[in-house]
Amino acid sequence: LIADDPKRWQRGLLLHDLLRHLPGLPMGQRAEAARRFLAQPAHGLSSDDVEQWASEALSVTEAPAHAALFAEGSRAEVPLIGTLQTPRGTFTVSGQVDRLAVSGTEVLIVDYKTNRPPPDLAEGVALVYRRQLALYRALLQQIYPDRTVRAFLLWTAAPRLMEISAETLEKSMPYAAAS
Repeated sequence: LIADDPKRWQRGLLLHDLLRHLPGLPMGQRAEAARRFLAQPAHGLSSDDVEQWASEALSVTEAPAHAALFAEGSRAEVPLIGTLQTPRGTFTVSGQVDRLAVSGTEVLIVDYKTNRPPPDLAEGVALVYRRQLALYRALLQQIYPDRTVRAFLLWTAAPRLMEISAETLEKSMPYAAAS
């Protein structure tokens, strides 16, 4: 994040709201709905911000590569609570998955990140983000033991969907076995 960007938190919150609600609308109504939402006087955005942020949200929801994430039946902001046993003890998790898509063979977990610029490689992702996905993945593996659970970060500024490998997530778990 740009340290002196006074709108960085507002941008993140508003983009999350758009990514939560836009997929529920018919595709032809999303652009106007995004602009109308962002242009509300309470947000205090310039017309340039409205256009740029609406475009950013739409580039995420409309990208063919993201179709499975925003398909019918996928859900936004799914609460997730549970307890995990790890080699070093018990860990209680309480969080919220930004986007969850469940099919007959796999479960996709997506966490939105509005950081600019995003890292080039998954190895450059902050441990706190990897750990969050690792915990969510572990809980969902308990719920869906017959499906592959895959975890992604969706960098909205790019927009770029970045899968974090199962191996990386295992190494990122809190209380993972000492190596």
